[in-house]
Amino acid sequence: MAGEVEDKVRLALEKAQGEYRVDILNFGESFHRKYPKVWPKLKDSWDEVFAGSGVNITVEAHLRRSGLETKRTSEKE
Repeated sequence: MAGEVEDKVRLALEKAQGEYRVDILNFGESFHRKYPKVWPKLKDSWDEVFAGSGVNITVEAHLRRSGLETKRTSEKE
């Protein structure tokens, strides 16, 4: 499950950085909060900075319920 989610996120990120070259995922907001002093220097060229940035993706998935039951709901007890 985690691998599938990671693959989809990676594809979306590659499309945003490579094809669109626009921060549609709002990484700039997080960068701005974490580095408020640096942000004024980068905000006007953020999409270019974002397009050339490396991003580490880590996915942790926990399956609570599979949605499968052992008995069919239409069975009589």
